[in-house]
Amino acid sequence: MKIAKIMVGNPDNKKGFFNNVIQRIVHLKTLESDVDCYIIRIEHGLMLSFLKGNFRKKPREEYTVIDGITFKNLWIDLSLINYVLTFRLHRKLIISPKQLKRFIPYFKDYDLLSSHDIEALYLSNLVKERFKIPFVATWHGSDINLRPFDSAILMHEIKNLIDSASHNFFVSQKLLDKSDDVSKLAKKSVLYTPPALDFFNFEPQKVTEIKKSLGINSKYVVGFVGSLIPIKNVMILPQIFEKLQNEFSDISFLVVGEGKLEKKLAAAFKDNNIKNLHMLGKKKPNEMPTLMNCLDVLIIPSLNEGLPRVTLEALSCGVNVVGSNRGGIPEAIGEENCFELDNEFISKATSKISFYLNNPQLKPSLPDKFSWDAALDQEKQVHNDVLQANDLAIKM
Repeated sequence: MKIAKIMVGNPDNKKGFFNNVIQRIVHLKTLESDVDCYIIRIEHGLMLSFLKGNFRKKPREEYTVIDGITFKNLWIDLSLINYVLTFRLHRKLIISPKQLKRFIPYFKDYDLLSSHDIEALYLSNLVKERFKIPFVATWHGSDINLRPFDSAILMHEIKNLIDSASHNFFVSQKLLDKSDDVSKLAKKSVLYTPPALDFFNFEPQKVTEIKKSLGINSKYVVGFVGSLIPIKNVMILPQIFEKLQNEFSDISFLVVGEGKLEKKLAAAFKDNNIKNLHMLGKKKPNEMPTLMNCLDVLIIPSLNEGLPRVTLEALSCGVNVVGSNRGGIPEAIGEENCFELDNEFISKATSKISFYLNNPQLKPSLPDKFSWDAALDQEKQVHNDVLQANDLAIKM
């Protein structure tokens, strides 16, 4: 079985979705020897680069190595007009269909395509139409929770991608359920995957040393890890931290991430007189297990999610997680740790965090359903089923 894995992303900006796909590929290659990897790289055009203040462009490399896996880069340009049509006016789903069509011949000799994110799914569908090669789609969050509902045009096009895929994986049951609002006829299943293996509970002495290196001397540490953007609901953090600070005198707060709300959030922390605050900005993936082990409790107050990888990483490190009752968050951390985003969210979430701080012996663990062995068995079985069905269809 010759498989092509296709994803969209930027190796210089590794986040939850990106790291999840990379880990899936790393593990899949232990079972499937004939797997080639491609990454669609989106680069801003001249005018868009000027407006965003991003003038430095690296040479367009043909290949990129990520975690020991070699990816062939498929470069496409994002012009200003396509940016506006796609992300502002929601008149287009695909930023550059004509450029993607150039890559169709690359995939003519594969038996199966396994694809992540919109441009990769669109390219896979083009290959299917040209060469009758089936593709399996994985949906991660905003591609189902948000984009189909931005306009009737996007709803139609995403429905077409779901229906065209031979099988659709969803990272949470909640995301699969939401996809029924787009299409109920497609073949679907939930594929749970755990975090990278370097997320585990460190020895207490090592944690003490890490905290000391960060200038953290308090007994308790509560934190947030993620992008500082509206969908993550980060502007609620100052109020939560203030209530905890009033209850616990020996407490510090850790915020890891960057985004357009960073300055506004920092100002709000100052207005709320949050002390012992450590805003660390963006960190590399290999730094995250160390930082995660510093926490006693992680707070995830998102407005929407597929299934946030950071919750699984925290649980693997023995860190309790409290969050909003949105998307796949309850599937990861348990409904008892999730609360509705209403007027009582701050008080209920703070109370739950306080409970865990007062009961440090209550260490969580990753639920059994998040297993690499189970995920790989499921993915391989779907691949085999898809190929058998495709062979039968061709013979008929």
